[in-house]
Amino acid sequence: MLARIVLALMAGLFMPVAVTFASVVVGLAWQDRAVALVTGGVTTAIAAPLGTWIGTQAGWRVLLSLKNASSSQLTLIQIMNQT
Repeated sequence: MLARIVLALMAGLFMPVAVTFASVVVGLAWQDRAVALVTGGVTTAIAAPLGTWIGTQAGWRVLLSLKNASSSQLTLIQIMNQT
């Protein structure tokens, strides 16, 4: 149960990071399209089956570690772009 709660929290943290990252990576003219793609479900359509497959093959610990690592990398990229 704790793993499901942690996974839900990580998924909840993923969307704001993904939207911010999408708007930072593309140019000013493409920001609206990038945010629309992220919130439109492209990441969910890819991430949910991929996460299920990784969780089934490697276990939930590996899946959470990958999510934490990718979230940390995106946060560092964001911090480096602001300075």
